[in-house]
Amino acid sequence: MRRGTGDFASYYGLLFAGMEAAYVNGFAYSFMRPVAEEEIPQRLQRAEEVFQHKLWREQLREWDEVSKPSTIARDRELQAVDPDAIPDQELVAYLTRCRDHHAVMMAQHMRYTKAGLLPTGDFLVHAGDRTGLARGRTSWRARRPSRPSAAGSAPRTRSWAPRAGAPSGKGGGRRTTT
Repeated sequence: MRRGTGDFASYYGLLFAGMEAAYVNGFAYSFMRPVAEEEIPQRLQRAEEVFQHKLWREQLREWDEVSKPSTIARDRELQAVDPDAIPDQELVAYLTRCRDHHAVMMAQHMRYTKAGLLPTGDFLVHAGDRTGLARGRTSWRARRPSRPSAAGSAPRTRSWAPRAGAPSGKGGGRRTTT
């Protein structure tokens, strides 16, 4: 996890070095390790470049053209093995390859997953600036369904949609005004 979140934070100029996680007495704990103080100027410069050049698009291209195809190929290679059909020594080696691949996939997941938040956040900031709405209101409006059929008109959502501040589907749902 540390490697993937560290790669992500460094690429986007975030002010943390990576996420640490551990289990203590059956409870999961995690925290963000702060970046070294001497790295802060470079990270801030990188963050400026990220938004100036929309660098998340480069990472999406890397995912589509490099990481995703190689991940699929490796997954298929590992899945092609029938563990019941190989001797114990080969099974140990196979399980080691599976474990190592799993570790690589965890880091890859952490490297790419959060990238979708940046363009969304960038959009919300610009939308707030252009509309004059406070940023909190802009983000709520962006998440809120605009049609009754999208929030609450279906029988399974009627009971919870009004509590979530969504239209009820009958023209009178509770609306929050923060």
